[in-house]
Amino acid sequence: MKYFTREWYKKMQVLEFVSFIESIKEWSEMDIQSLKEEIEERKIDLLKFLPESIYSIIQNITINSEYP
Repeated sequence: MKYFTREWYKKMQVLEFVSFIESIKEWSEMDIQSLKEEIEERKIDLLKFLPESIYSIIQNITINSEYP
């Protein structure tokens, strides 16, 4: 039986936080400012669990404000 740990729980919280927007409608419903604030609050865990290739995005809190 696998037991859940605090470390595992934090990792799952981070993975759930990271989402992919699939449509313009979803993008238009996003509140960019609240996302930036949440990134700032979760920065330590994000840097811990996400790949190094996106560290600069997290550290600079750069979020595209337009749908690609």
